[in-house]
Amino acid sequence: NGSVLVMDGVDVQINELTITNGNGTDVGNWNVGGGMYALNSNLVISNCNITDNHISRSLSDGGGIHLEGEGTVIIKNSLITNNSTTGAGGGINCANSDTQIINCVIYENTAYGAGGIWPHDWELDNYGLDIKNSIIMNNQPVNMNIGENIEVKYSNFQGGWQGEGTGNIDTDPLFADPDNGDYNLTWGSPCID
Repeated sequence: NGSVLVMDGVDVQINELTITNGNGTDVGNWNVGGGMYALNSNLVISNCNITDNHISRSLSDGGGIHLEGEGTVIIKNSLITNNSTTGAGGGINCANSDTQIINCVIYENTAYGAGGIWPHDWELDNYGLDIKNSIIMNNQPVNMNIGENIEVKYSNFQGGWQGEGTGNIDTDPLFADPDNGDYNLTWGSPCID
């Protein structure tokens, strides 16, 4: 089957797309990007649902999304849920230069290392990961590993964010019905202004 989307050296905007049932792209001995694999690309991913992508090979990363090489990626207003890999980054594996995650839900992804997001810089220039106004919860074994050049602001981060950032909380977001894929916030949610 492979990844649902594979991009190499492109500038692309992806909007209102459901990316599901992918199982990765072979890159050397590795299998990466169950839902999406992007190499040396500049992307804007908006209003997407990246869910139920699974990689089961022993050398694998990025169950939902695998970002690699030079490039800037903005992921906004998107759901990244129920993805898995036997390697790192069940939801997102960030091995690219610069990633921004804004107004996203990253929920119930699993991996051997960092179920939600696995950020690492591979010694790239201008590496950074900025997360803002997002909900990162119920990812196994942990939501995200802490590294350099990572900032989390005004987000609901289960277990509390210990790195750079401000205005973060750790509480039930009061989703409408997450067991059935409804991540809308109900009245009284602490994640609404």
